[in-house]
Amino acid sequence: MYQLDFTQHFSRRYQKLTKKNLQLKEQIAHIFECLAIDPFSRNLETHKVKARHFGVSYSSTVTSNIRIIWNFNPDDKIRLLLLDLGGHSRKRGVY
Repeated sequence: MYQLDFTQHFSRRYQKLTKKNLQLKEQIAHIFECLAIDPFSRNLETHKVKARHFGVSYSSTVTSNIRIIWNFNPDDKIRLLLLDLGGHSRKRGVY
């Protein structure tokens, strides 16, 4: 089982996106559970990406447009560092 660590940037994005959207908050909570069990589970559609601000990382699907960007913690490979949360593409996309 993996432990999830949240960056300050991720926490701010999470608060902003879920402030008025309880359904999205529940979907993200489910994704957190799945990431903790197996970050490469098929239902997460995890794949490597080159994120603008974080370099080569991993992306997991929350909804058709929302993605979580994460990477393994360099100090401990059983900890996932959640880096960013947001739209898949366009100007404010996460990658």
